[in-house]
Amino acid sequence: MRRNSTKKQLDPMIVVAVIGLVGTIITVLFTSPLIETWFAQRSSTETPVPAQTTAMTGTKSSGKRIGLNQTVTGTLYFNDAGTWIFSEGPATVTIVLDVGPYGDALIILRDPTGVDRAYVEQQSPGIARLVNFNIATSGDYTILVRNATNEEVNYTLTVQDALTPPPP
Repeated sequence: MRRNSTKKQLDPMIVVAVIGLVGTIITVLFTSPLIETWFAQRSSTETPVPAQTTAMTGTKSSGKRIGLNQTVTGTLYFNDAGTWIFSEGPATVTIVLDVGPYGDALIILRDPTGVDRAYVEQQSPGIARLVNFNIATSGDYTILVRNATNEEVNYTLTVQDALTPPPP
């Protein structure tokens, strides 16, 4: 008994069409703004890091909260803002955002009702400072941090006691 040993061959046109279709699907997925936004949300690395070894005063900081005399670090992805909550008022504070020498720093401070109270752009390479700002009431103040250059950048944000003026 003899078997039929003919091999079936794939039609080259079908192979080219399938490869083209797969390439198109991959291109659409990786250039979609929805995928870019999803990836940015999934890969956030914002982590609170104590600024000093002394204990913080007031509210315990965790997650997206920042306390007095504390520094947090994070990564800004393109045009996304880092959002931090400060709730240790009333107090007079200095807020410092450092996005390194290649970033373009920007701080927006909102009061508990959502009204913008301060907008500070970079004053020196990569650093924005809101100096001696009076937080008059208690409640959750929102600190938005931005890198206006629309590039991925690492940052540090510090909320500290007000800077005292030098003696006369």
